[in-house]
Amino acid sequence: MEHKTECKLSENEILWEKETVQFSPEDGDLHQTGYAAQKTISTNDPRVTKIAVTAFSVGFGLIGMIAMAFHWWGFGILFLGLAVYFFFSQMRKINEIAKEMKQKNRDVTIDSKEELHEIVSEVHGEMKAAYKESAAFVFTEKNMREMTRKTLPIYVVIGAVASAALGLAVHPALGILTALVFTVFGVLYYGILMKILVKSGKK
Repeated sequence: MEHKTECKLSENEILWEKETVQFSPEDGDLHQTGYAAQKTISTNDPRVTKIAVTAFSVGFGLIGMIAMAFHWWGFGILFLGLAVYFFFSQMRKINEIAKEMKQKNRDVTIDSKEELHEIVSEVHGEMKAAYKESAAFVFTEKNMREMTRKTLPIYVVIGAVASAALGLAVHPALGILTALVFTVFGVLYYGILMKILVKSGKK
């Protein structure tokens, strides 16, 4: 397992903390049989965290209102309550951090639509870069071959057992249809999707 943490100050003066954890079969973890990469990015900059909290709160609120529109009152009230509680509790914490950052002469407010657009674009860019870095480690030709070697026999056994069971218990035609479905899906996944994933990892 390889663990790495780095900090970066962006052009908008947002301090990003990036943490990368890479796993491989050689790590000896009983629950980790393949390659994986966890890439997390975080910041306590109020200009970013306020946007995130507002977006989550609006999302919870919309779920609650949609539920109430269908007369699922309990479900709707629960989500509306979560939205209100989450918004005000998190905003209180963010304002405390903003107060501390102001004392250090850090910019903690969004003063224009242009600045808002720049910050949203930066967040999107950081998330996209994190995905690409993870994909570059996981979706390599070597890793995909290793995963195929380990998972394909299991997939074949499951498909054969399911097809045989349905064919014997229900009707032979259903067993044949199930086998065809497993075959088509297997070809699509192990043939086409694997190539796409490897290609995305090389970009």
